[in-house]
This record gives sequence, structure tokens and C-alpha cells, in this order.
Amino acid sequence: MGSTKVKALVDTGAEMNIMPESLAIQLQLPLREISMNIMGIGGHSTPIVGLAEGINFSIDTEDGKAANFFIARGKVYTVLGRPFLADHKVRLELSKSRGEILSYELWDGERLCIPICSPKVPGWEMGPPRRIEERCFSIQAENYELASRNVASFSRSSTSIINNIKASADSNLKTLDDDLDTMDNDSRTVDSDLRTADNDSRTMDSDLGTVANDSGVADSNLGTMDNDLNTSDDDSEVAESNLGTTDNDLNTSDDDSGVADGELGMTDNDLRTTKPNGRK
Repeated sequence: MGSTKVKALVDTGAEMNIMPESLAIQLQLPLREISMNIMGIGGHSTPIVGLAEGINFSIDTEDGKAANFFIARGKVYTVLGRPFLADHKVRLELSKSRGEILSYELWDGERLCIPICSPKVPGWEMGPPRRIEERCFSIQAENYELASRNVASFSRSSTSIINNIKASADSNLKTLDDDLDTMDNDSRTVDSDLRTADNDSRTMDSDLGTVANDSGVADSNLGTMDNDLNTSDDDSEVAESNLGTTDNDLNTSDDDSGVADGELGMTDNDLRTTKPNGRK
């Protein structure tokens, strides 16, 4: 930081970047006063007295970074936590042979690898502390007992609900049976009505037969009327023959008139013959 070399602890589980108050005073960093306490994984409490924002530093000589640091009072280390890892795309790599390695990309595209913990170093623990494990176990046991009680009460309530559903279903089935009986009675009534309708239709058929017989009598009467009409036609033919005789008589009269005209012509000739004699 500036011209001062500072050793920092990379903590992948820390929720903030931390700097001791003595180092902030040495570097003369601008601080914004705040008052809060943070709790460590061991259960101890550390007071926070200020916040230094946008502090520039470089891990490599040509690679500049910036981060916010919470200023802690007491005997603490400078910690680069998860905010630093997220802001600068730092990658955490795990290997059985090499252990835990922290790497981030430099300005020239290469990645700088920092060994965090080696499996050969004593004290490297993969599991959580025993105290936390015991607490989780007791909480799980209490939840399991409560869950078993809830399951038992739920099974009782569910059994009563199922019995109520079965009872209501049985009552609904009885109601359906009663409705089916009523429908059967109604169908029987409909059958009797259909039989009455069949009898009425048969009566109508007999009436139609009577009407058909009456129509046969009417047809015979129509035949008699046709005969009368034929007789009338014969009389009309006789009348026409009489009319033909009258026409013949008229033709005879015309012939007689022609003879009369011939006689008149002869009289005219006689008159013409007489006139010349008179002149003489």
C-alpha cells in the first residue's frame, strides 16, 4: 500500500476486508467513523471503529487493485475476504497434492497463484469444529422429535379426515341409489304411458281404415260420374252430327241460289237482245 509492504491474510470465508487501526493510522488513510462489533469463528468479539473506502494497493508491482477496509481495534491481521475475491474475479482451486490455491488474473493475462494451505502442513482441517458439529446434532435431534410428534398428530388428523370422507362418500352412494330407484319408477311410468300411446295409435289406425273404406265408396261414385260424363259426350256427338246435317242443308240452299243466279243471268241476256230490236 503506497511504499509500505503489508502482509495480508486471504480468508475465503470472511464477509469483509479487515485492517488493524494501527496500520490505518500509519498509512494516514481517510476514515469514516462507524461503531459496530464483529464475531469471529471462535466466538470472540472485535470492535469496528471506522471504514476506509477505495484504498489502492498492488499485489504485483504492475497490478493495481482497490478495496474497502473495515478498521478493527485490537490485535488483528489485515484480511482480504470474500468482497475482494468477488471484485477481482479471484479463483479458489483445490488439489489433493497441492492443497488450496488462490489465483487471480494479472494485467498481462497470466494468473498469479498463491498457496493458501498445503496438505503437508500440520493443522489443515477439512471438517468443521467439533463444537459446531455437536450444536448441529442437538438441533437436529430436537427437530426430529418435534417432527415425529407433528407426523403423529398429522397421521391422526389425516385418519379422521379420511373417515369423514368415506362417510360422506357412503351417504352420497345411498343418495345415488335412491335416485336410481326413483328413476326406475319414472321409467316404469313412462313405459305405461307408451303402452297407452300404442293403444291410441291402434285406435287411430282403425279410424284410418274406416276413412279408407269411405274413400273407396267415393271412388265408385266418381266412376259413376265418369260414365255420366261419357253419356254427355255421346249426346254432344249426336248434336254435332245434327249440326253436320244443317250444314248440308245450307250447302243445298247455296246451290239453289246459284241456279237462281243463272236464271237471272238468262233474263239479262234476253233484255239485251230486246234492246237492239227496239232500235230497229
